[in-house]
Amino acid sequence: MIETPRLLLRPFRLEDWEAFHQLLSDPLVMQYEPYPPFTLMQSRDETLRRAGNRGYMAVCLQDGTLIGSISLLHRGQDCWELSLLFGRDWWRMGYGQESAVAALDWAFKQRGAHRISARCHPDNLRCCQLLERLGMRREGCFRQNLCFSVTPDGEPEWQDTLYYAILADEWPPV
Repeated sequence: MIETPRLLLRPFRLEDWEAFHQLLSDPLVMQYEPYPPFTLMQSRDETLRRAGNRGYMAVCLQDGTLIGSISLLHRGQDCWELSLLFGRDWWRMGYGQESAVAALDWAFKQRGAHRISARCHPDNLRCCQLLERLGMRREGCFRQNLCFSVTPDGEPEWQDTLYYAILADEWPPV
């Protein structure tokens, strides 16, 4: 569990599924995710999956209101991958940055992380800006490396992915 002045990052619990569904079912929130909005059952299953994996944390206000999700998944050899997802009612309030700073600080200082990376869709400008504010550098653009959907006539819809990363000796950013 990680606490910040305004937030609590804690393990997911099964009873989070209805609040988490509000995020996962919102087409605007899911716009840059590699899958469509979730159904009720998919949200319940996803919450259960996250509750069983310590790499996923529910991001809650101090009063317990679930507002998002952050993950730090271990990718081997002291390398981790960061991802965030927040409900639109909490966008542009600094919660993404506050939770990410806390998670990165924990990973570098408590877990001995050497490198933390993140991926984002090139059109997700707010995510790109957040990653850069965290001190992450854009390392590249993988062109048409992911396909999560098909056109009505069955053709794959390929998408690019931007890759960012920060090293332990670059943390915290100036």
